[in-house]
Amino acid sequence: MSLLILGKSTCTVITLANWEWFEQWKDARVMKRGEEYERIKNGIAQRMWEQVLAFYPQLKDKVSGSTPQKVERTCHKTGLPLSFLHFKCLCH
Repeated sequence: MSLLILGKSTCTVITLANWEWFEQWKDARVMKRGEEYERIKNGIAQRMWEQVLAFYPQLKDKVSGSTPQKVERTCHKTGLPLSFLHFKCLCH
């Protein structure tokens, strides 16, 4: 199966986020974290997309779909929890 979709591109943006913004949902199940979690996550994703458009304005109105996702990691050197927000979109 080929993953190539002619005339389409993907854009992936990753940024650091404050762990404290998401800490209250650390034990919650994915897709069961509630409206506040989604509001924070989607708000950050929207600002990330605005930054992409600042550098690539030609992408405006070309998004077919987008998926903001939060991925948690631990910094191995310090042991401190870090939070990354991963945003993917499909452009045409």
